[in-house]
Amino acid sequence: MYCAISFPRSGISFALGAFLALSLGLLAAPVQAQSGAVISAIEPGPAPQINGATLVGLRAGTPFVYRVAATGSAGLAFEASGLPAGLSIDAATGIISGSVAAEGDYPLSLRVSNTSGTAERALTLRVGDTLALTPPMGWNSYDSFDDSINESQFLEQVAWFAENLQPFGWNTVVIDFRWYDPNAPQSDGYGGNNPQLNIDANGRLQPATNRFPSSANGVGFRAIADQVHALGLRFGIHIMRGIPRLAVNGDLPIAGSAFSAADAVRASTDNGYTCTWNTDMFGVQGAIPAGQAWYDSIFAQYAEWGVDFVKVDDATKNRPANQVEYHQSEVEAIQNAIHASGRSMVLSLSPGESLISAASHLSSRANMWRMSDDFWDRWANLDYTFTLAARWEQVGGSGHWPDADMLPLGHLGPSCPVDGANRETRFTQNEQVLMLTLWAVLPSPYMLGANMVQSASNPFMMALLRNDEVLAVHQDALGAKAHAIARDASQAIWQRELVNGARAVGFFNRTTTDQTLSVSLAELGISERRRVRDAWLRSDLPAVDPGGSLQVLVPGHAGALLVLSPEVVEPPPSGAGGSGAGDGSTGGTTFTVPSQGDPTSPPGPVSAGAAGASPVAGSPGEPSQTTNPLQPGGGAANPASQPASDGCGCRLVSSGQPERLLFGLAAIALWIARRGRRTGP
Repeated sequence: MYCAISFPRSGISFALGAFLALSLGLLAAPVQAQSGAVISAIEPGPAPQINGATLVGLRAGTPFVYRVAATGSAGLAFEASGLPAGLSIDAATGIISGSVAAEGDYPLSLRVSNTSGTAERALTLRVGDTLALTPPMGWNSYDSFDDSINESQFLEQVAWFAENLQPFGWNTVVIDFRWYDPNAPQSDGYGGNNPQLNIDANGRLQPATNRFPSSANGVGFRAIADQVHALGLRFGIHIMRGIPRLAVNGDLPIAGSAFSAADAVRASTDNGYTCTWNTDMFGVQGAIPAGQAWYDSIFAQYAEWGVDFVKVDDATKNRPANQVEYHQSEVEAIQNAIHASGRSMVLSLSPGESLISAASHLSSRANMWRMSDDFWDRWANLDYTFTLAARWEQVGGSGHWPDADMLPLGHLGPSCPVDGANRETRFTQNEQVLMLTLWAVLPSPYMLGANMVQSASNPFMMALLRNDEVLAVHQDALGAKAHAIARDASQAIWQRELVNGARAVGFFNRTTTDQTLSVSLAELGISERRRVRDAWLRSDLPAVDPGGSLQVLVPGHAGALLVLSPEVVEPPPSGAGGSGAGDGSTGGTTFTVPSQGDPTSPPGPVSAGAAGASPVAGSPGEPSQTTNPLQPGGGAANPASQPASDGCGCRLVSSGQPERLLFGLAAIALWIARRGRRTGP
């Protein structure tokens, strides 16, 4: 993509433009449309950099595990000043743990050092009733493993995640769907009375021990959660709404109460008595004491296991003929049970589409809820997200996020439940950039669906997931929702307020051909000069003055993300901290680099480079990059490797490419010269 900055005209524009263009010897060079998005492949250097959210929430008196997200060469040493009583930091791992008794905002100062330097950053710890103050970021097993994941597969994914994504702020790992069935996936459909489902004497589902051997002897997920927490990550599970049919048929007692399962179940005539697509559960009467006792009993057990994140399925859904349901009383009982459990647990509701008429209730009870039905790697699904985003534009914010669903990136398998069990994503690289940009701007939680271990050799995916500036927009501490500036069937422009008075502006091309999208500062509600930063390229663009505009050439089915910052940075709101995105910086490091905005595509790729991963059906071959994406410290790969153009024109770029500066300056000069030749207003 290119970004041209439009300025108020002056009498010297043609002379200046012609001089610059002639000096570069490129006055006659044609402006060519670019067919693919270009994103930065810059890897972290040896000096420390602190990443991740600058605002974190927890409930008073509950266990807390948080690992400072930081990159840099080996030997990082961590410090935190301002820790409240009850918390401590491990200097070798950066894990902050313990609990805080009193509610309030606690401003912390983080410091990370190694032999290459020191990084410092503020972090606000907010102890209160609200979690997920920024959108959750993590991985979920469903897209790649369906209901068949086992302990060794999960821990393999977790280890890779902790080494390669946690340093950039990713922090949650989730075991999805039917972990209690020893025969999954073959047994999903036993008519609701599958005798093999693993339940305890109180009807509570337990991990299948043949799949999760550490869960034997009543341990449950505690042993796995302990391993996850030892890496400084949060552990999540998926559950179905309701109570197991096996428990009801056996009228088993509900733990900690005088009730039995039959007391809690919904009437068979109730519309929520069963799930239309899964036969494991009966619905629960959430508004009666027996129903509340049931949910109290299972969430007390989840707290014992060390669960930090719970995805509740069949809570809000599309029934046949699009009769949407929202099981409000059960959601209330679930939230009550979480509060009574003594543990901070993020509540995610699924599947969707959720009712917009339930928005107020959802915002008061859940941390995230699906605005979409199951989202897969189909352009129709991605394009429809703009419709859903418009529907939920006025809803949500800090602690409460409409969820556009998981990100089906990279390798999906070995047991992907849709359109092939073991395959690569069908999204083009342009579409992947659009998706990550849209989710960052709205924002929607980032939950990965890829088999991360099998996607490790995909440098483009790595560049998408480890761009600290895009992640800073996604995790901005202000917690604001985005608003559409322009939208129709062919394009959309959304803006979102950030801390320090900055704005993130997303440009989205919904057509298959290149398209120039334009927005003025006036349309953005901005009346003062702004610095401009291309987040995907990690590069500065020319500042824009009052009366000016942004013109961005966006390739077909792609997106662009610009951050507009004030010349004078405003202080953040009290207790909010700062994301770093608002002032052209991330993790406390200010980037001042030559413009790499590629305002005009050069005649041919910058460099042919070496091929990356082998091409797969339905997607172009992957480009190479100049650093090793699997080494958190950014270790160098083959120095001869250069950015390559893929089948749709998507390219990775790394630092230290003077030819990009040359093309960028030439294009700006050409634009100034052409602007100067125009007549009329």
